[in-house]
Amino acid sequence: MPSPFKIRAGKISFVCTTLLAAGLLLTGCDMAHYYLQAVGGELDLLSRRRSISDLLADPVTPKPLRQRLSLAEKAVKFAVTDLALAPSGSFQSYADLSRPYAVWAVYATPAYAFDPVTWCFPVAGCMSYRGYFSPDDAHRSAEVLAHEGMDTYVTGAPAFSTLGWFDDPLLNTFIDWP
Repeated sequence: MPSPFKIRAGKISFVCTTLLAAGLLLTGCDMAHYYLQAVGGELDLLSRRRSISDLLADPVTPKPLRQRLSLAEKAVKFAVTDLALAPSGSFQSYADLSRPYAVWAVYATPAYAFDPVTWCFPVAGCMSYRGYFSPDDAHRSAEVLAHEGMDTYVTGAPAFSTLGWFDDPLLNTFIDWP
């Protein structure tokens, strides 16, 4: 049986091509950089995955992590068998990103306003934030927006999802949460 968290080459090619084409052809340099960091960050995240079954079998895996992974495995099984949720390849693997957050979100609003700036993306749709895999990139983006007269806020986000495009792993950034 193929690995449940294997990168699907067709999907990744489609997403990368779509993001790069949209970023380079339809927007300026700022958005092209945004798309490139998004693709690079996602590829880095996916490359760090290890299967939960391998980690549970590895005697080097720390006991607290082993317990959390075992609990997550039971939760996924419960969701599929008892709640009749459709099985997916997500949460069948674990990735240690060696950082405190999966992504950093940048929010912006015009000065003295409450309505956030909304950005629209070809794959993910419209949202009121931009996610960056590097805190430095997030803060640079916030500085550019502030220079344009926006009020900005940057915050770390421990969880991240590709909304079904890829098999998302469990992350070190939230595995120890209650």
